[in-house]
Amino acid sequence: MVVESARHRLTRLRLPEEAVQVESAAYRTQREATEVAPGRLRLDVVFQAPTGQKLDERYGPSTRLLVSSTPPELLLGGAGTGTDLFRELDLDPEVTEGVLHVSAMAASCDDDPANEYPACHVHQQDWGVPVKVTESGVARLPLILAGMDG
Repeated sequence: MVVESARHRLTRLRLPEEAVQVESAAYRTQREATEVAPGRLRLDVVFQAPTGQKLDERYGPSTRLLVSSTPPELLLGGAGTGTDLFRELDLDPEVTEGVLHVSAMAASCDDDPANEYPACHVHQQDWGVPVKVTESGVARLPLILAGMDG
């Protein structure tokens, strides 16, 4: 469909058959394994509210973090749900590779006290982070939800 906004209409285009066929692998992205050190891993979800906004805590915590792993034995500690956007994870040194599943959410609203009805936004991201446990791996894993890791 093509939107012709000046004419206020939608136009259907006929595409050749080969343009319509989709291979399932075409939409799959594969993240390379991040090498992490055995033992304690600091997970930081980086979130900075956009300019002119602030975290919305009028009705309780405005952030949420859910962490799990495949296999579940990868995490000796740190799995579960909480409201901080950081977490200390304890990795089982016997499990040399796996995937960390991280889901983060943050709500922000306009930061103008004169505005009685501020516009609010929910920022949410899910990650599947393949990890490989090595002695030379990192001890901190930053994931960007919004803003920059500084």
